[in-house]
Amino acid sequence: KAQQEDILNSSGYKNYTILRPSMVYSTTRYQLVGLEGYTFLRRVAQGNHVVLPEEARKLHAALVWSGDVAKMISRLLLNNKAMGETFTICNGEENSWEEIAELYKSLVGLDYEFIDTEEYLSIFKNNINEYRKHIYDRFYDRNMDPTKILTVTGIKKEDLTPLRDGLKKELAALPKDYLWWENDVETAMDNFIKEKYDI
Repeated sequence: KAQQEDILNSSGYKNYTILRPSMVYSTTRYQLVGLEGYTFLRRVAQGNHVVLPEEARKLHAALVWSGDVAKMISRLLLNNKAMGETFTICNGEENSWEEIAELYKSLVGLDYEFIDTEEYLSIFKNNINEYRKHIYDRFYDRNMDPTKILTVTGIKKEDLTPLRDGLKKELAALPKDYLWWENDVETAMDNFIKEKYDI
């Protein structure tokens, strides 16, 4: 994506707008450090424990509700002020991964703990893509300023959805018997926890 941005910016044209979305959540898409909803919410539904990397505990995430993202994008389309510009789609809310884990705990009963980061990463020893996602994407502090995109779109910060409200709304919209699919990450976490806790 960075290379593609460079191509656009050196093209001499201005008939484009570059978007850099932060982490977008919706009814069937949730994030918790590097874990996706189909892993950690499936574990919640089955009454299983979730482990998270200590290194990410105090790092700020940048979760933004899909409805707000749609509103922002719709106001950038054919907007002359957006031509040739780059925008990070975010809401500026600063929540650490620990605070987000606590939100999931209060909303759906997430049972979690932070463990040594190297131990956590060993879960992904056979999944290089997941390992890289954590190392190169999720172990960064994300404090993002939405001023530019709000100014160009005319949206006010107070009109954006707070994380707690957005998660509560989307999680409530999930069918009660929604079945998250089995996946390699969940299986690897199961094996790790069985070995670590001898259960």
